[in-house]
Amino acid sequence: LELQTCNGDNLRKWRLDPDNYLLRLRADPRRCASLTSTTSGRVVDLVECDDGDSFQRWEYTSSNEMRSRNRELCMQFNSENTGQEILAYNCDGGSDQEWRFLDDPGPGTDYMRYHVEGNSNLCLGADSSAVNTELELYECDDDDLRLWKLNSDNQLVLKANSNRCAQRMGSGATVELQSCSTNNNQRWEFNGNGDSEIKLTSSSQCMQYGSESIGENVITQTCDRGSDQRWDREDPGGTTDYMYYQVLGNSNRCIGVDSTSVNTEVELYECDGDDRRIWRMNSNRQLVLKANSNRCAQRFGSGSVVQIRACDTSINNQRWEFNDNNDNEIENPNSSQCMQYNSESLGTSIITQTCDGGGDQEFDQVNPDDDDDEYKPIKLRSNTSRCLGVDSTSTGTQVEVVGCSTSDSNRLWYLDSNRRLRLKANTNRCMTRDSSTSSSTNYIRIESCTSGSDDDQEWRYNDNLDYEFESQTSGSSTLCMQYSSTNAGTSIVARTCDGGSDQEFDYDDTENPSTDGKVIFPNNGDDCLKCIGVNTVSDGSFLRWIDCDTSDDNLVRWVDYPDTTSGGSFWCIVEDISNDDLCVVPDANAPTTGTRLKLVSENSVTNSQSLLWFYNDAGNSVTD
Repeated sequence: LELQTCNGDNLRKWRLDPDNYLLRLRADPRRCASLTSTTSGRVVDLVECDDGDSFQRWEYTSSNEMRSRNRELCMQFNSENTGQEILAYNCDGGSDQEWRFLDDPGPGTDYMRYHVEGNSNLCLGADSSAVNTELELYECDDDDLRLWKLNSDNQLVLKANSNRCAQRMGSGATVELQSCSTNNNQRWEFNGNGDSEIKLTSSSQCMQYGSESIGENVITQTCDRGSDQRWDREDPGGTTDYMYYQVLGNSNRCIGVDSTSVNTEVELYECDGDDRRIWRMNSNRQLVLKANSNRCAQRFGSGSVVQIRACDTSINNQRWEFNDNNDNEIENPNSSQCMQYNSESLGTSIITQTCDGGGDQEFDQVNPDDDDDEYKPIKLRSNTSRCLGVDSTSTGTQVEVVGCSTSDSNRLWYLDSNRRLRLKANTNRCMTRDSSTSSSTNYIRIESCTSGSDDDQEWRYNDNLDYEFESQTSGSSTLCMQYSSTNAGTSIVARTCDGGSDQEFDYDDTENPSTDGKVIFPNNGDDCLKCIGVNTVSDGSFLRWIDCDTSDDNLVRWVDYPDTTSGGSFWCIVEDISNDDLCVVPDANAPTTGTRLKLVSENSVTNSQSLLWFYNDAGNSVTD
C-alpha cells in the first residue's frame, strides 16, 4: 500500500467491514490490507482476504488512526509524496498516523450518527425533513432523521430526505434544514484539525450545543475547541441489532439487569423478551442496554461484578468484544478479562476474570426476534377455527376461546423450556391457573411470568399423546385446561384430566414427540441399512440392530419425551401410545459396559433415573 492521488479510482477506495474488521479494496473486495509482521516499521500489503487472519483486522479509532486490531501498530506515512509506502509503526498519536474517510464519511456506511462527544445517546437530528426545520439534540435511535452523510461536496445530507442539507443561518443562530445547494453555509468538515468539531469550510464557525439535553438547539459560534463543540461520529452499521447474550447451551439464561439505575449489577435472567435483558454492541464496542440507551455494561476489576453505568466512550472498561477469537467470550480487550458466571442459576452475578476459555465464560449472541416463529396458536381440536387468547395484556386477564389469528399477538403462545406458556404480545405474561383445585371457577389467567418451580405456571403438552395441556399439583394428581363451549368468550379453566375432547388442543410444539416417531441408524455417512429396533413390541423385548426396511415400521420407530428438570428424555417405542408406554432401560440395576437394553412398561419402573437418556448431538463429552 502507498500514497496515491485521491481521484475516485476504485484502487483508492476502501471499506472497513464492521462484522469482521477487514479493510477491503473496492476494486476487488477479495483483497484486503494486511500487516506483514508484528515488528514496527514493516510495510502494509494487499493480500487475499481471510477473516481468520488477525494481521488483516483493523479499526478506525476516535483519534483518526487506522490501527491493527488488538495490536499497538498503526498505519503511517513518512512523507506526503505520491508513491510513499504505507508502514505499520507503534501507535504514537502523531499527525503522520492520522487518516480520515472521504466521500464515504466513515467505515462501512455512507450515513453516520453525529453524537455529543462522550455521550452516545444524544445525536444531531431533526423532527421533520421539512425546509426550515431547526436542528436539535435527539436520542440516538434508528430514525433516518438522525443520520447524515458528509458527501464529496462537503454537504451534510439528511438520510430521511437526500435534498435536505444542514445550513448555518448566522452566528448564534440555529442550524436549519434547507434544500441542498452550492451555498457556502452548507459546506462542512468534521474533525479536520483533530478537534472533533463540525466546522464550516469557509469560516471559523462550528456547530455548538448549549446543554446535553434532548431538544437542545444546535447553533453556530466561533470555533473555540470547547467541549460544547465536540462531537463523535458513529457508524450505525452493525449497531442497531439488539441481541440476547445467552449462556452457551442454555437458551433460557441471559445476562441482564432488574433496573436501569446506575450501579445496577448484571446477573443471569430468563431470556424473556424484557428490554433489560437485551443489548447491542455499538461501533465503540460498548454493550448498550435496550431499556435505556445511556446505560452500558462496565467492568470494575478482576472478580468484581459487572454493573451498568452511564455510557462514556472514554472509559476503556466499557469496551467489549464478542467471539473475537471464535471463543464465544465477551472480553474487555483493555484487560484481557472476560465475563464469567459461576453457576447457571437465576440471579447469578456476572463477574470478570482472566479469559481462560472455560465453559463458564462462553455465551451465544442470539437475536430476540428469532423466536418469533416459536409463537403459535393453540387451537381447539373440536373446532380448529377457535383458539386461546386474551383481550388485554394486563395481569389477571382471563384466557378465553377466541377466533384464530396468526397476526394477532394476543392469540399466539410459546411453551418455553421452563414449561411457561408465554404470550407474544407481552412475553412477561404467562398462563397461570388460580389454584390447584379442580373447579369450574379455577380460571386460567395471564400473570407476570415467574422463575424457578411454580406448579401454577408449569404446563406440559401432549405428554401422553393425548393433546392435553397438563399442570401438576402438589400431590400426584394433574389438572388440564378445559373449555365448556367452543363459543367465543368461553373461559378456560383447570379441571381434573379425563381424556375428554373438551381438554384436547392442537399446538405445533416441536419440542414434543411426533406420533410418526424417528429411526436411529449409524452415523457413518452412507449406511442406513440397519436401525435400532426390536423383534416384537412387548415388555422385555431387547433392542437389536434390524433391517431398516422391515415390513413393520413400528419395530424401528421411536419417540422421545423431554424431561425439562434433567434435560434428558424418555426413549419409547412409537407403537405403544397408551398412558403406559414401553420405554428403554438397561437390563440391570447397576449397568456396566456391555449391559443390554430392553423395553419395559414405564409404570413398572421404580428407579425413574434408569428411564432418562441424553442425546449427545453437540459432540460434547458425556460424563453421566
